[in-house]
Amino acid sequence: FSYAEAANILGVPAGTLMSRIARGREELRGLLDDTARRRSIRIVEK
Repeated sequence: FSYAEAANILGVPAGTLMSRIARGREELRGLLDDTARRRSIRIVEK
């Protein structure tokens, strides 16, 4: 789905959906980074 389609399905503005997705990605990135550090996995940035 596009952002607009997903926002319509959820009944929220597209900007709200996009910011929630961005916050979720940041949270996931932090969790994965913490897990990688505990397991001594090297993170490679793009």
